[in-house]
Amino acid sequence: MRMPFVGSVEGASPALAASVAGRPLAEALARLHAKDVAEGFVADDLTHLEYYQVVSGDGRVPLFLQYNPARAGRPQGSAPKGECPLDLTRVIRDGRQQYLQFSLNGHAAVALSTPWPFMRRHFTIASGEHEPQSWTVGDAAESRARLGRLISDLVGLAAALPGAVLAWNGENAGATLPHHRHFHCFELPEGHGPLPVQLAMRTAMRGTRAGMHRCGPRENGFPLDVYRVAGGKRAMVASARTLVERWTRLQGPSASANLVAVTEGQGVALYFVPRHRLFPRALGFSALIGSLEVCGSFVVAAESERQALADGRMDYQRLWTILESVRPPIAHRLL
Repeated sequence: MRMPFVGSVEGASPALAASVAGRPLAEALARLHAKDVAEGFVADDLTHLEYYQVVSGDGRVPLFLQYNPARAGRPQGSAPKGECPLDLTRVIRDGRQQYLQFSLNGHAAVALSTPWPFMRRHFTIASGEHEPQSWTVGDAAESRARLGRLISDLVGLAAALPGAVLAWNGENAGATLPHHRHFHCFELPEGHGPLPVQLAMRTAMRGTRAGMHRCGPRENGFPLDVYRVAGGKRAMVASARTLVERWTRLQGPSASANLVAVTEGQGVALYFVPRHRLFPRALGFSALIGSLEVCGSFVVAAESERQALADGRMDYQRLWTILESVRPPIAHRLL
């Protein structure tokens, strides 16, 4: 799938606007990111980061960790006076942030470079209209429609950007801007390899790529219950929506989730991690537990966590326990 870029670049030079017109989305994003880096809007090139591969010693999948102190300074939650940082009127008024506007499954979407990246070519891709991150609203039919569009958008973006990881954080599941629907889009570093959850899922799949698979703590393969769906887009969206709807019936208004879509082989795989809004954090870990963490790759930014790394306290068992602590108590009852 190649998604054409059909919009404009607000506040950009005419040269950039002309260079992305009619280009595939992946190429347009690359050009926007290069311009934002050259002009200093994205000042962090990630070369200073400390990466760790944390091994278990007993055959479980390795976990990854990065120390990224710049992330500690990023804004949290809504902007002052109720303004939304992703609202396009604010972006245009600010005059410094540039963005791409394109059509995603028939509705407007925008892509903006992330000033505080945790991976290379890190973008925020947001709905063109101001709508909440959550799929749940008062009306059941509207909730179902929102959920279907959320999953379809995520899968469509992953298909259009085969080198990227697309991630969505639900409310109290890592979303720092819950009032405006958005995705994270980023690329893993060269040599990083698959995410830990992908490695754990390979064992559960036993060579079968299509359909639905699960890995989790009962098999000692991964500390969270994780579901993977793959196949044709329509079947994927239907299967993933059924999973999330079942989870919503089990947990009611407390239901949340993380969704991650990534190219595997010749197609897209979607990972669904059930979450509960009561458990967004873990003791001894300063950040919210979001999509990257539930995939087994941690970002720490606080000085206390840097000290824990130096002292050896941020070891494999500690990272495993952090993920276990946000696992909903009845997640195993989903199927």
